Amino acid sequence: MTLPATAPLRAAAASDTAVGYAAVLRTPHVARLMLATHIGRLPCGMTPVALLFVAGADGASLAQRGMLAAAYGLAAALSQPLLGRLADARGQTLPLAGGASLSAAALAAVTFLDATRWPAAVCVIVAGLGSPPLESCLRALLPTLLERRPAEVKAAYALDSSAQEGVYVVGPLLATALATTISSGAALLTVTVVGLAGALAVAASQPSRRWRPQPRRDRDLLAALRPTGMSVVLIAYFCVGVAIGALNVAAAGSADRYDALWLTGALPAALSLSGITGGLVYGRWAWPGSRTTHLHALAALFALAWIPLLMDPPPVLALALIAAPGGIFLPLLTVGYQAVTDLAAPGTVTEAIGWLVSAINCGLALGTAAGGRAGPGFHLCAAAALAAALTLLIHRNRPTRPHRETSPCV
Repeated sequence: MTLPATAPLRAAAASDTAVGYAAVLRTPHVARLMLATHIGRLPCGMTPVALLFVAGADGASLAQRGMLAAAYGLAAALSQPLLGRLADARGQTLPLAGGASLSAAALAAVTFLDATRWPAAVCVIVAGLGSPPLESCLRALLPTLLERRPAEVKAAYALDSSAQEGVYVVGPLLATALATTISSGAALLTVTVVGLAGALAVAASQPSRRWRPQPRRDRDLLAALRPTGMSVVLIAYFCVGVAIGALNVAAAGSADRYDALWLTGALPAALSLSGITGGLVYGRWAWPGSRTTHLHALAALFALAWIPLLMDPPPVLALALIAAPGGIFLPLLTVGYQAVTDLAAPGTVTEAIGWLVSAINCGLALGTAAGGRAGPGFHLCAAAALAAALTLLIHRNRPTRPHRETSPCV
């Protein structure tokens, strides 16, 4: 059936009411789609770690290992808008099944190659470029499956964001366990099997096969970026990505200063765990104000939450303080996805979500790369979070131009 799009950005949250996650998961197809999607997303958390082990086993230097893992992440980030555009034009089956098959084949080939040579690097880049747009496709399906009910869509997005954060906790641990107990090749082959199985399950589902976007109004290659407000949201979330990416380096620096190596992994893990909690709390309850108000308020709180960490607290205190930006991060992410979905022009919703995924992931890569040059401490995290809040604040009075999109699904 054909359903109307979500309400415009400034008013969409006004009628939100509290809704339980059980009600969302009881909706036909939602629970199975979420499970399959997150199985398919496990490679996002597993592949970089598995590549580090594979390259290390082949005698690659630390710099080579890092470049190989970074190449995969950057290629995957850059390909998401393009695969999203393909989904908007041809449906979800080709980018999901085709992309996952290409990515799995390329990663499997790496296990038979010398990771220190260029053919392996080419395969890693191809694997990243083929990474299926599971996140974009699921978020394009959810509003239709939930019949555009604002409270349930918000809850579903929050639940999805929290589960996604779990991928980045479980994925690296699983890859490390496989690499250390069996072999690095086994870890990478597991990535290919798990990722392919999840993506094919989503592609084979009835909602995904039947989903069709509304035709685009024009052939403008940048149509997904044209709506007023879209570029502002993307720039702000790029800055959010920089803040989170810089945390990895800041955690390592803090661990060195206090001679507490455990802090290197503990700080990012604590941010993820607090993020899961914050995301679930935000999605479960109704909050006053419009979605635009939520967007600006959460961005401001995210910037303020980094201030105590600028004092370079000792390890245990840092672990407690990181819960503040972590708990705000996933609600901020949830609102960002809702905003992009609302603003997307007809026929561009999957691509628009892909641009947001790309903006965040490119920010993560830049934050990690720049973290070492920004000096010790959490200054880059705080500066990037402040930049995100100011970007939204400066443009707060500019009119948004939300679009409506209908998508026959089931």
